Amino acid sequence: RAQELASSKATLRTILDAVAETGAQTQNPADLTNAVRSRLGRFIVHRIYGQTRELDIIALDPEIERMLGQALSTNPGEALAVEPGLGEMIVSRTAEASERQEGLGLPAVLLVPDRLRTPLARLMKRAAPRLKVLGHGEIPDFSAIRVSTVVGAQA
Repeated sequence: RAQELASSKATLRTILDAVAETGAQTQNPADLTNAVRSRLGRFIVHRIYGQTRELDIIALDPEIERMLGQALSTNPGEALAVEPGLGEMIVSRTAEASERQEGLGLPAVLLVPDRLRTPLARLMKRAAPRLKVLGHGEIPDFSAIRVSTVVGAQA
């Protein structure tokens, strides 16, 4: 119990430190959330993967990441405004990849650039409710990434 309490205090201190540091530069909730999640990355990854250092993930094709980044830049409210066909393809193929991962006994995790994490997590919430969406900044340096599926890549 004492170890749990010490861990909780350390986590709270990490969160407060991240908010204090980042809050001096921005009040944007998305930026503050990304800063906190980056600091808590080791803990977040441990909760999903346990002790393993090799992380099986789902990734987006770089061209899709680029298009989503552009869509986010033109719509600063954190909602992704993309062509409906593209959005449907991303959702359906990511949900399929998520099911495959789980079928193999692996966590279903989509790894994306930090700024795309929140809007993609919102987008995927209904189609793949157990899918975890992580930003690159949340992955500890000692972890090895193994891409199991690239969503949008040509077959």
